[in-house]
Amino acid sequence: MTTRKPPTLKQLEKRRDELNKKFSVGDEVMLKKDFHDDLFPTKIRHPFSIMGGHSVVGWLEGVAGGYLETHIFAVQKREPITAGK
Repeated sequence: MTTRKPPTLKQLEKRRDELNKKFSVGDEVMLKKDFHDDLFPTKIRHPFSIMGGHSVVGWLEGVAGGYLETHIFAVQKREPITAGK
């Protein structure tokens, strides 16, 4: 049986900082809610933070509390199809 070490505080800080560079407050994202298969549109409400010294969480509009960063996805930008090109 293999055991996985929990991330260090330094690793969590690095991940938090990466996500805060990628997403700004107000950015649209997709959320995979617990017990749902579909993704739900929402927006970043506050910067990502470290919760309890063990997880990076995002704070989203319309959601009480935070969600693990593994449940938050960038919105896929779709370019319009231009006729004749």
